[in-house]
Amino acid sequence: MALTNKQRAFIDHYLLCWNASEAARRAGYSEKTARSIGQENLTKPAIRQEIQKVLQERAMGVDEALKILADMGRGSMSDFVEVVDGIRQPYIKITTENAHLVKEFEQDATGRIKVKLEDRQAAIDKIMKAHGAYLTRAEIKTDVSHSWQKFIEEQDADPSAGDE
Repeated sequence: MALTNKQRAFIDHYLLCWNASEAARRAGYSEKTARSIGQENLTKPAIRQEIQKVLQERAMGVDEALKILADMGRGSMSDFVEVVDGIRQPYIKITTENAHLVKEFEQDATGRIKVKLEDRQAAIDKIMKAHGAYLTRAEIKTDVSHSWQKFIEEQDADPSAGDE
């Protein structure tokens, strides 16, 4: 089934707001029927398949996630301070290349800028876990009383059974 322009618009809006009624309204369906049309659209196989396809295209893969974590682990304030003629400039330069390293950014009334970077140690820790660099402690619980009782009974029956 080929999707109509309204259905494509519905999908686009649904992926922004995650509300079928609102997506239907934004896509141009009437206010009266937006709720029922929105719910109906989500049951149509072609629309559901298109939503899944778009979600898979937008999903972050492991390599991309590790790249971002690596950037965070390597990030430092030197990524934000511009040096001109050997002099460090008194402002923070946030670009599209380094903005993902910033956790918090605020400027107070005096114009002072405060930047808090993402946690380097946490990023490195996540990378190490992803690579299996940490040993995990496994707790094993077992009931050995039955086996121990059997061993004692065997010893009582044949005292030389345990000698080897």
